[in-house]
Amino acid sequence: MKRFHVKWKGYSHIHNTDEMYAFLKNYKGFKKVENYIAKVWAIDQSFRNPAPDAPWKPSQEEMEQYEIDKERAKELLESYKIVERILDEKEERREEGIVSLFFCKWNSECTN
Repeated sequence: MKRFHVKWKGYSHIHNTDEMYAFLKNYKGFKKVENYIAKVWAIDQSFRNPAPDAPWKPSQEEMEQYEIDKERAKELLESYKIVERILDEKEERREEGIVSLFFCKWNSECTN
């Protein structure tokens, strides 16, 4: 069965968990999981593993374009992790000692 990586509302990413589909049915946000399955996972499966009796099967060119589009989307997401420049810096005393905090402008270059 498929596992889903969950970002829990109100918690940082360090608290993300991998959960089974059946477990997520009990939560209010389950509709988001179903929407993900319909929009992303089902489309991916129709390209990668079309049913033998499926009315549509991707051609080699369509499959290549699909893979290129997925790679571009992945690269775009990665580009959002790149700091364009540091706008300000300050030091702050905390329990663990003095830490440096940075105010950054993140890369937001649009290619569309």
